[in-house]
Amino acid sequence: MLDVRKLRLLRELAHRSTIAAVAEALSYTPSAVSQQLTALERETGVALLERTGRRVVLTPAAHALVAHTETILAALEQASADLAASRTVLTGALRIGAFPTAVRTILPPALVDLSRNHPDLELMVTELDPATVPDAIRTDALDIALLQEYDYVPAEPDPALETEHLLTETIYLAALDADPLASRRDDSWILGTPGTLCHTMTVRACQAAGFTPRVRHHADDFSTVLALVSAGQGVALVPELGALTRPPNVVLGALAARRTTQMAFRRGRGSHPGVVAARNALRASASAIGDGYS
Repeated sequence: MLDVRKLRLLRELAHRSTIAAVAEALSYTPSAVSQQLTALERETGVALLERTGRRVVLTPAAHALVAHTETILAALEQASADLAASRTVLTGALRIGAFPTAVRTILPPALVDLSRNHPDLELMVTELDPATVPDAIRTDALDIALLQEYDYVPAEPDPALETEHLLTETIYLAALDADPLASRRDDSWILGTPGTLCHTMTVRACQAAGFTPRVRHHADDFSTVLALVSAGQGVALVPELGALTRPPNVVLGALAARRTTQMAFRRGRGSHPGVVAARNALRASASAIGDGYS
């Protein structure tokens, strides 16, 4: 019988590429991960890893086993959800992850709703960049979290996750005048930290308009971004949630690009009562906010 814990390690290696990264993510030592994967090879009787110097590459057999692992883990999640549904009171920890603007806008009403309707739930919120959400959900650090994708930065599908649409927002060009994006080649730009979705989205949107932005400032909080725009420090792209309040001298020009937010949770866990309650509360909150700016 194959060991589920070892299968999880192999799946994480497929996502993270290095044994060191797997060890760091799951609080193992690299040697312990190597030993477990070697033991898994012995159990299966086939080569799962090809070692090239300090790196390892999954064999075709390993990739096939990872695909089976996704099915196995989803079935275990479904079993856990079914057991939880048999309880009369919703209790335990509910770990929710969200990006900063959602923590300020969507999450507070949802938390009030959850606390009122399920007082025995222990609500735990983590603010994080959406780019890190799949890893956090897959490794059981979160139960449900908000994923994002932009028209210029589509999300890579993750077979370990299920998603549900939550909100679609307009992207705005924030500036001190109403000139269009195509005329901003020589302007100074305010971008998010390199590696974030917001940074990548702005770079790609500008490139689609025919230029590469001249970056002057980096800021991830949209209130800070708008304050810098208001101070004449540059222009920026800001999604609708980030522009609900803005300095009076900042002009917002709607672009054709959109940002989509989805709720994400582990495959098979969508019917867990805690996840269902969170989905309902987040959906109601997002709907109310959407009605407010539509």
